Amino acid sequence: MGEQRSLEDIRKRTIYRACHRGTKELDWLLGHFVTETAAELSIDQLLLIDRLMANPDPLIENWIMGRVKVSDTEFTNLISDIRSFHKL
Repeated sequence: MGEQRSLEDIRKRTIYRACHRGTKELDWLLGHFVTETAAELSIDQLLLIDRLMANPDPLIENWIMGRVKVSDTEFTNLISDIRSFHKL
């Protein structure tokens, strides 16, 4: 039960952080993706999103919008998933 609670806490924290980035555009792009998929994501995927959110917001937005190629291969599949989710 403790592990499940911990996973739920991570989900809630990740959703909150994704929805409160500071710009409406990124709040929507990242927040909508995380909110809609969080229940299906593993702890490793949630932690990857946390690491993604450690990057500057303009860089994350540029990756998602395809204006800048993802230079960190750790995030390549995640950015691709976010882009597919938004049909970009």
